[in-house]
Amino acid sequence: MRADFQELQAAQYRVLELLADEKWHNRQEVQISASRDDSPAINGVGRLREVRAYLQGRGYTIVCRRIGANATEYKLEACSQLEGV
Repeated sequence: MRADFQELQAAQYRVLELLADEKWHNRQEVQISASRDDSPAINGVGRLREVRAYLQGRGYTIVCRRIGANATEYKLEACSQLEGV
């Protein structure tokens, strides 16, 4: 997969790897994936936004949903999955 996304920085690629399973992931998971170690990266959601912009026009998007008042989850989806929505 890495060869297809050479333009991405390391933190962006780690976020994409997390989301590649197409399951829902919470903010903390995104922040941890963006870091070099197991501590949450403050800019993890920023890296997610950059990946979302990168994927536009490439057949994928990152969707989000609110869970409760203060929690958000993110998921990678192929755009063809969204056509029926």
